[in-house]
Amino acid sequence: MHLVKTFISLFALSGFAAAQLGGDFDSEYGLARREVEMARDGYLAARDEFLVARGEYIEKRGLLKKKGKCYKDGIQNLCGTPVKGGAMSPCGICPRGFEGKSCPCP
Repeated sequence: MHLVKTFISLFALSGFAAAQLGGDFDSEYGLARREVEMARDGYLAARDEFLVARGEYIEKRGLLKKKGKCYKDGIQNLCGTPVKGGAMSPCGICPRGFEGKSCPCP
């Protein structure tokens, strides 16, 4: 009889311990899952910021390609872009004293 009580006690104890471990495993799994979800959300937010910055960079790079230089053409200071043969194609007027500096051309 004492042996039977011991086995029943051991099975009950092992069942209780397994339930405790199972609960810890579930909470650790839930915690790990939340950490993965938070990391994923952080990644998606960083990716969105990167795509916005990349779009702005590409847009500004396109504007920089359209920049011209101020040059003196007789009396006026003109803004122009270089064309073949070293000539300048005028696209606007520059203020005085800006010769050789960059200017925006559409």
